[in-house]
Amino acid sequence: MVRVNWTDQALDDIENIALFIEKDSPKYANIQVQRFFDKAEILATYPNAGRVVPELDQVHLRELFITL
Repeated sequence: MVRVNWTDQALDDIENIALFIEKDSPKYANIQVQRFFDKAEILATYPNAGRVVPELDQVHLRELFITL
């Protein structure tokens, strides 16, 4: 298992997304936040599961997409 490092910007974005969704539904805000962290767990367990971030082109930096 590898360590997933969250940027401050990523955590701020998640918080802002949660605050936006929370205006209509605290329940779904929590569900969405959990989805973000669940995806991160996939990367922690399977570090090659995501794609290489194209603009950085470093094999150790990966990203996963969440579809709704």
